[in-house]
Amino acid sequence: MKRWSMVVLAMVAFGPAASSEPSQDGDLAKRLKETYAAAAEKLVAMQDSAGAWKMGPEGKQTPSPSSTGLIVASLASAPEPIRTKFKDATAKGLAYILSRVNEDGSIGEGPTGTFLKTYTTAICLVALSSVERTDKVADVIRGAQAYLKNNQLKEGMHAGGVGYGDAPKDPAKMRGDLSVTGFAAEGLKVSGLPQDDEFWKLVVQFVRKCQNNSEVNNDPAFVEALKKANMAVGNDGGLYYTPVASDKASLAERLVTIHDGLARVVEDFAPDEAAVEATFVNKDANATLKLGQARGVALLIPARSGISVAEYAPNLVKKTIVGAGHCEKEQIRSMLRVLLPKADPPSHDAADALAIAVCHAHHAGTRRLWSIEGARRAGAAR
Repeated sequence: MKRWSMVVLAMVAFGPAASSEPSQDGDLAKRLKETYAAAAEKLVAMQDSAGAWKMGPEGKQTPSPSSTGLIVASLASAPEPIRTKFKDATAKGLAYILSRVNEDGSIGEGPTGTFLKTYTTAICLVALSSVERTDKVADVIRGAQAYLKNNQLKEGMHAGGVGYGDAPKDPAKMRGDLSVTGFAAEGLKVSGLPQDDEFWKLVVQFVRKCQNNSEVNNDPAFVEALKKANMAVGNDGGLYYTPVASDKASLAERLVTIHDGLARVVEDFAPDEAAVEATFVNKDANATLKLGQARGVALLIPARSGISVAEYAPNLVKKTIVGAGHCEKEQIRSMLRVLLPKADPPSHDAADALAIAVCHAHHAGTRRLWSIEGARRAGAAR
């Protein structure tokens, strides 16, 4: 997936220069156009029979509307004669996108089309705006515009932002993400949303709250919330992912981060199995409860995608890796370096996750062998 992702990014970056008229930089434009053509050739060769491009590691790729949208937009905006040469591939990709439209006007990832809906809809809206606007395409554009506008957050600290999926009904769970908001704004801009639409006013408010600039990031409520957390708006002009007036996100926001991150892992890598550490009950009931809530999200995401989920007790994981049920975290990291010489987990948490994976590989493999042997003996008994 990373290989073609870089190809798409190169096409997006080179497109304007490759389309320019010959000038004193004519040699550069020529080379850029040749690069664009080679990239297009590579991408079109990867299109499947349904017109889609896929995401995921080799052997586990799944059709992806967002990937298809990025490539359709790149091909439809290509300089001539590249655009004409690959018009059939563009048309097939467009047909695939149109086939994935949900009843609410959105387009989502996954078999059910319910994952990462705002993100995917925004990218596909860019693609739809780059092709001929037939009645069918125009109808889908209107639906996508309405979906994105309806799911823009209208109140609270994140007002004006757009998250990865449907806007939650509970204000406490509302969270806008700058990257998704940017994709949504680009899709609505190129699709022709009027500049006086209320969407743009709210977007500006959200972006200002994500910038280290005290001249524009001066919302009284946000500034006061920062002050209470012993924080303040900086002035380096940089942007941060989301306006959170705390150096530690709320539980709801952290659960959203876990949900969105795991959803992306499932979509990108299409795992066959998953493993989660069983809850460890300690004296801190509050910490145990929070851990249980996080585990609930970790169990939900793979289960929704039909992936089997195994659970292992902490002591069993330690015993599998180190040989003893009670050991220090540094011992786990040391043994992982022995078992997997190329692995270098950057933290104890990353090492724990890798240890659970190794534990699952060991025990799941043993169970499969016993299952095969049991079936063999049952067959021999007949």
